[in-house]
This record gives sequence, structure tokens and C-alpha cells, in this order.
Amino acid sequence: MTQPQALHHHRRITVTRQPLQQPRYPFTHRIRTLAAASMALIGIGSGHALASEPKDRVICTDAPQSTWMSEAQARKRFQADTYLLVTFKLSSERCHEFYAVEHGGSAIEAYVHPVTGEVVRLTRIPLPGKATLPEKTMDAQPKAAAPLRTP
Repeated sequence: MTQPQALHHHRRITVTRQPLQQPRYPFTHRIRTLAAASMALIGIGSGHALASEPKDRVICTDAPQSTWMSEAQARKRFQADTYLLVTFKLSSERCHEFYAVEHGGSAIEAYVHPVTGEVVRLTRIPLPGKATLPEKTMDAQPKAAAPLRTP
């Protein structure tokens, strides 16, 4: 028995233009791009702005690492889920160190005490090119306020 030969049909192929499907979450790409650009600017462009001066170094604790809270606990105390992007590291100052990008584009550098979860230092770096106040640094131990005077 012979095998059937392939039948070649000449069909006319038409190309129709269909509108591009809109992504399900249209701003996801923009947010990721903004977050990546912000983190790149933090890491490359303003390395000196993030580095602490020797006189400004903060030593969080001398407690053994076995008493430190986990990264997950530290992220919860830092409220990492309220930021667009958060990176975590153990600093040489024996602190939990967070770098975060806010939804407005500003960057945050925070030192968190690894045993108590207290924010020891918080530095906000505005998005480059935005007309905002200059860089702010806040220490966790505020200076005592002057007493209120009543007339």
C-alpha cells in the first residue's frame, strides 16, 4: 500500500491587525522601573550621601547575634510592606540596615536596633530633580523640647 501524498492547498493568508492587549496591571512596569532607577541612584550616584561620617557612626548593640531578631521580625517592625521596595542588610555597626523607596520616589536609609527593633537613625533622601526640602536626618533620641509656657 502506498502512502498518501501530502496535499498542498493554496490558501490565502490574511493578516488582521488586532489591538494590543492592555496589561492587567498597567503601572507595574513603571513602578519596577522607577524602583530600579531609584535604587541605582542610591547605590551609584549618592554613595557619599548614604555613607556615614566616622563621627556619625552608630553602634547599635554589643549583644550576641543569637539574641537578635530575625530579618522577618525586623521587616515587620520597620513596616517594610508600606514601602515600594526594601532591601535589608546587617551593617558593620551591628545594626539592621534598611534601604527603602517610598511610593513618591524618595529613598530611606534606616538603622534599626537588632534586639529592640527601635529605629536608631532614619535618613530620607528626596528623589533627584524634585523640588523638595534638603536631605533630612532624624536620630531616634530627639532633643528635649522646651516646656510650654501658658499666658
